Amino acid sequence: MSDLQNKWNKQQKPGITDKINDTFNPKGALKPKIQNGIKQLQTQIAKLDSMLVKLNERDSKLLEFYPKN
Repeated sequence: MSDLQNKWNKQQKPGITDKINDTFNPKGALKPKIQNGIKQLQTQIAKLDSMLVKLNERDSKLLEFYPKN
């Protein structure tokens, strides 16, 4: 009897259309997500810029130490 009751009270899982709709139409506000993405990109750009400066300094030191012939 419990088997029948478990089948009867079985919770429905989201179908493929629900998953697709959630993917293309996400729930929640979009503006905070965009602002967070912009902030992450800006921090990554700052890190890359600092690495570029360090590499250019290192490059110039190496060129001073080993001049071209």
